Amino acid sequence: MVGGVVVEAGKGPAGLASSAVGGKSRAGGYAAAAVALAILGLGLGWAQAIWPLNQQSSKALARRAQSFWDMRLSGDSMGAYDYMTEAYRRRVDPAGFAR
Repeated sequence: MVGGVVVEAGKGPAGLASSAVGGKSRAGGYAAAAVALAILGLGLGWAQAIWPLNQQSSKALARRAQSFWDMRLSGDSMGAYDYMTEAYRRRVDPAGFAR
């Protein structure tokens, strides 16, 4: 007897089993985690889906041009060659580009 309430071993007040007391909050925590993961997955999926659309912006062009010249000036000819268009790569082989 604790505080006028009879408590059996392994049970909380009013005869509730301890697993029944924590069961709802644990299930709610799992549901909240699942919702958070779904939102995170949706956000990452959206970013990947619109990435090709963002490659035509002026910021993307500036970023690609800067990367190209950084590679070219550092001597990474193959890295810079990958930035060239497919039509250019059909006409000029990597050895000719590296000169």
